[in-house]
Amino acid sequence: NGIGNFSLFNTELLDEQLVYASNPPLTFGNVSGGIVQLNTVREVNESSTQLSVGMANLGAFRTQKLKNGAFLQAYTNYQVSDLFLKIHPEALGFLQDFGSLDAGLHWYLPLSNSWSFQGISYGIQETYAADAQVYTYNGLAQANKGRTFHVGNVQYQSSQFVLFLRGGFDASQTDYQYGNIRSHTQTRQSYASVEAKGFVGSKMVWQVGANYDGYYRSFDDTASIYFYALS
Repeated sequence: NGIGNFSLFNTELLDEQLVYASNPPLTFGNVSGGIVQLNTVREVNESSTQLSVGMANLGAFRTQKLKNGAFLQAYTNYQVSDLFLKIHPEALGFLQDFGSLDAGLHWYLPLSNSWSFQGISYGIQETYAADAQVYTYNGLAQANKGRTFHVGNVQYQSSQFVLFLRGGFDASQTDYQYGNIRSHTQTRQSYASVEAKGFVGSKMVWQVGANYDGYYRSFDDTASIYFYALS
C-alpha cells in the first residue's frame, strides 16, 4: 500500500526463497494457491558488521559466529524524514512526516548431532502524516502501526528420519485518523505444526503432519453518517 518502509525479512538472513505461483506443496495447509517459502541461513563463515547511512535512514547489522556452528544475527533500522523532506519540498509537498524503527534477531543453535533450534524475532513501529483531499475536505491524515512476530523451529534429523516442530506468533496494531474518522485495528495470529518424514530404502518416502492456525482481528472505528461529511 506504499506505507511500509522495510521488508519484514532482512535479505541478509535469507538462504533460499521459493515462490509457488499456483498450487503449493500439500505440506502447506490452509492455502488454496500461491505461497512464498522463505528459508533462513543455517551456517555462517565468519563474524561481520555492516552499517548503512542514507538521507532518511540509519542501519546496522551484526553477525556473530559462536561455538559448534551456532550463530546470532541482529539488525536495526531507524528512519527519520527531516532531511529527506527538506531536500524534496516540491515533489513531496503533501507529505508532512514519516518514520520507522525496527529491530530483528535471528539465531541458530545446534543442540547435538541430530537436534537443532532456529528462531527469529522482529518488531517494527511506523508512522506517517500527509495532507489529503477527499471531496471538499482537505486535512491531515495520520497513521501509526506496530507489529511484532516470532518464529521458532526445532528439527531432528537422521539418515532415515526427519522431524520438525514449528511455532509462530504475529501481532499488530494500527491507528488511523483523518477528519472525523478514527480507526483502531488489532490482529493476532498463532501457528503450530508438527511434521515427520521417513525414507524406506532408496525409492519410497512417507510424510505426515498436522498444523494449527489461529487468527484474531478486532476493530473500533468512528465515521460520519454521511460519507462526504468528513469535517
